[in-house]
Amino acid sequence: MFADLAEPGRIPPFTRRGTPIIGQVVWDSKEGTHRLVNNSDTPWRVIAGGSGVVGRGASVPLRRGLLLSFGDGKRLVRVIEG
Repeated sequence: MFADLAEPGRIPPFTRRGTPIIGQVVWDSKEGTHRLVNNSDTPWRVIAGGSGVVGRGASVPLRRGLLLSFGDGKRLVRVIEG
């Protein structure tokens, strides 16, 4: 996941070469679920479907009902299927 996906009004670059990745989806075979890992320096906040803050290197399970904030003025993620 790249920064232009989380920031409204930001135009995607012509190429992704050299563009920092702020998050990535990984499979957690232990829990049998996908998780979104925070690769950015900005902590994410779980608004619904869990609790807490997702700091750099931490992850959150992508389960139905999750509402995640990438920060003030940025987009939200809502998981509608799980």
